Amino acid sequence: MVVLAILWADLRALESVFARGEADAVQPGLVARRLLDAYRGPLLGTEDAPWIAKPRDALRARFIRALVHLGAELERRAEWAGAIELYRRGLETDNLAEPLYRGLMRSLAATGDRAEALNAVRRCRELPSIVLGVKPAAETERMHQEIVAIARGTPTS
Repeated sequence: MVVLAILWADLRALESVFARGEADAVQPGLVARRLLDAYRGPLLGTEDAPWIAKPRDALRARFIRALVHLGAELERRAEWAGAIELYRRGLETDNLAEPLYRGLMRSLAATGDRAEALNAVRRCRELPSIVLGVKPAAETERMHQEIVAIARGTPTS
């Protein structure tokens, strides 16, 4: 019973942050920190019962969407340090979330740190390939080409 009480308290806390985040677009960095602090990883941890897969995936997807939305808002405001921190912390939680890699690549490139942006590309290529056997999306590859072209000083088409 104690485990269920903790689970429900954690879920309520996370739902509260989701709700506040949707209502409070004024401080995306603060909302992002709250969200990252409230998300404690996959729903029910290592429990592998079939019934938990769908709710676990739905919660994870909602979390990633919220981070991508908050990161985009930070990017729009040119708050690069906050966006970079958000994307990095998000990737610590889910290192297969390609939209987080793209946000990190954009933010690093915007600060002029092309080497670190290219390092993010490398990680984005390697991890999903090793774990899932998939290549990055075409959007990620286009972004990679743009970063390389900028680093070389050649125009992109």
